[in-house]
Amino acid sequence: MRRLLFLTLPVAVGGCATAPVEPSPNPNWVRVSGEQAGCVSYSPRRREAVDLNIILKPEFEEALSMQLDEADRKASKCWYETPSGTIRVFTGDFCGGGTNNFFEQQGAIWKFMGTQLSSATCHPTKG
Repeated sequence: MRRLLFLTLPVAVGGCATAPVEPSPNPNWVRVSGEQAGCVSYSPRRREAVDLNIILKPEFEEALSMQLDEADRKASKCWYETPSGTIRVFTGDFCGGGTNNFFEQQGAIWKFMGTQLSSATCHPTKG
């Protein structure tokens, strides 16, 4: 399987979602807060559209996960619905390195579209 590979720096900062989560029109997942997903959530700036945390139905998650590399299948995962309706799954460690994998619906089938490496450094907050 041929995969696209992009290397980028992260562009979003984790935050807590404060507004209620709007239901998804897609029956394969539900939109949830970052806390419910146990993942980073993205806060919009100036009313920008952002990726939304989602939890996939188990059989749908398995079908998408089988399209990932073995290392990404074994890694922790955070699933997101993008503003365009595609799916992004982040695998790995947010405070270090990870991989963004992208899926797009083509007819009735969801297909793997490419990979993007991500690297971030996390700094503890002073409380």
